[in-house]
Amino acid sequence: MMQNKMIRGLFIGLFIFNLTACASHQITAPTTSREPQINNNQDIFIDPSVARFMGNVDHSKLQNLVATAQAKEFINWTSDATGARFAFTSKEIFVNAEGQGCRDYEITLIRGFFEHPSFNYTACRNNQGVWQVISH
Repeated sequence: MMQNKMIRGLFIGLFIFNLTACASHQITAPTTSREPQINNNQDIFIDPSVARFMGNVDHSKLQNLVATAQAKEFINWTSDATGARFAFTSKEIFVNAEGQGCRDYEITLIRGFFEHPSFNYTACRNNQGVWQVISH
């Protein structure tokens, strides 16, 4: 009888301990980013359906990758602004008929466990040194 009371007391104690442990973990809802967002309608490197999940830092990273990534290089990162993950794959680097340096690349958006369809682009550097998408 005494043993049953001790076991019951132990179970009640463990139950209360678990409840307090659960209550001590705060569940926070995702907050919206305070980072100013770029004007995604003017984004020259990426489809608007992907660009809307990018903050300024992500856009700058993408611009840098388009300008500097080696052929066949794969880079991925997670956005601090939105939590979305991006995968950038540099494909071929070439000179077009107009003498512009160009590159083919692919960008993929991953949100949670869902991988959105990839977008393929060809960008070339114009006479002013600015990269512009010429096909996608």
